[in-house]
Formats: sequence, structure tokens, C-alpha cells
Amino acid sequence: MSNNKQSESGFTLLEVIIVIGVLSIGILGVAVMQYTSTGSNAKAYRLTEATNIGIDAIERILLMNPTDPVLNTPRNSSRMGLPVGANGGVVTQINEVATGFINQTEDYDVWFIGTPLNDPVTITQVGIDFRLYVVWTEEARMKTVEFNFVKMI
Repeated sequence: MSNNKQSESGFTLLEVIIVIGVLSIGILGVAVMQYTSTGSNAKAYRLTEATNIGIDAIERILLMNPTDPVLNTPRNSSRMGLPVGANGGVVTQINEVATGFINQTEDYDVWFIGTPLNDPVTITQVGIDFRLYVVWTEEARMKTVEFNFVKMI
């Protein structure tokens, strides 16, 4: 009697289950990576948008006349706990001072503090030292981009 056992080809059920498990873990890893990269891209976009809004505000301030009321009118503000009038400085929320002064969305606030910059020899004002803040809320946390610049008069 000859043994006519046919050779079997194919995969066992156990092999198929193992392959499905390995592929599932790999696909899950790719999904988590995609989710994380999407969130990171959104945060990077918001930071870039805030930076561009700040640069636009700086350019507008640098083009202003030093006697412009926007640069010389003290305003009280409790936003971010910024000091009002430190060394004669000014705290202003730009979009409350001059309508249309800055083209921004409702998501961002732009604030600046201007402090007189004096010549140490003559003790006369030669410029305004500015700190400009662009503030927004992201994931229930306040985010800020800060710029420092000087406007010579």
C-alpha cells in the first residue's frame, strides 16, 4: 500500500490570525502617527498666523507718526496682567484703539507696551521701545508670541 497523502499548501488558521494581528498593530501605529501629525500641523499653522499678524502690526506701528494718539494714549488693561504705564509706557489693545488698524480674526488679540527710549547723554526721548504680544487660546491654554522692537522718533 502506498501512502497517497497529498501535500497540502496554504496557511493555517493560526498563521492567518497572527498576520492579521501584526498588520492591525502596524495600521494602528500609522493612524496614531497621522492623528499626531495633523494636530502638530494645526498648531504650526496657528503659530505662523500669529507671527504674521505680529509682523503686520509692527510694520503698521513703524509707519505711524510718533505723535499718533494710538502710540501716546495710556489705556488701562487687565489682559495678561500687563503693567500700565511702566516708566511712562503705554498699554493698548490695537483693535480697540483704531478700527481696522490691524486685519485680524477674532481668534487673536494684539497688545503692545511702548516705553519711552531716552538718550543717556541728553536725557531726551529718541524713540519708543515696544513689546508687542499676539495672544490666542489653543486647547484651553493661552498662547503668546512676543516681539521686541524700537521705533526711532
